[in-house]
Order: sequence, then C-alpha cells, then structure tokens
Amino acid sequence: MRLLADAERKRLAATISDYVTGQGAVVAFQRDAYEGLRDHAAPAYTFAGAREGRLRSNSTAGCPVQLFGAPPTRLAHAQMFRRVLAEYADAIEGGRPSPQASR
Repeated sequence: MRLLADAERKRLAATISDYVTGQGAVVAFQRDAYEGLRDHAAPAYTFAGAREGRLRSNSTAGCPVQLFGAPPTRLAHAQMFRRVLAEYADAIEGGRPSPQASR
C-alpha cells in the first residue's frame, strides 16, 4: 500500500510541476492527497481542520504552490463546505501566501 501511495504522490507532483505555476493552487479533496503533498511543518489532516478551513500549506510537489485541504465531498451539500471553498478561493485569488500553521 505504501508503494502505491508513494507512486501516486510522485504522479501528482509531476502533474503539478507540469501544469501549475507558482501563482496556482491545489485543492485536495482526499485526506491522503493532502497528506502526501503537504509541507511537513503544516497541520496534519483532521476532519475538524478540514471542516474549519485550517488545512493550508505549501505543496512539496516540486514547485511552490499553495495546497488546501478541503472537507470531504460527501459534505458538498453543507453550507460549511461552500464556506470553506469560498475562503480558499479568496486566498487563491488574493495571491496571499498560505500560512504554515493553523489559524
């Protein structure tokens, strides 16, 4: 399983490096994707952190892009889900550097 996760992390890193510039961002909708791409100084994935919009990091994907950990898609109907994504969109559009720790 670890080999599969490592291969997927490398594949994502290559895709990010090919298509995303330093001005771009990645929004991870899966815990494993966020965990595989987050800077190790950034907060680890927790459901509460995702729900509160606190999962922000620089990506370790080979180019410096912002990484955001979104709440699970099963909650896409919830107001909280839309609020968190709107906050992330504001951060992306504003070009502000993502914090390395939770708020």
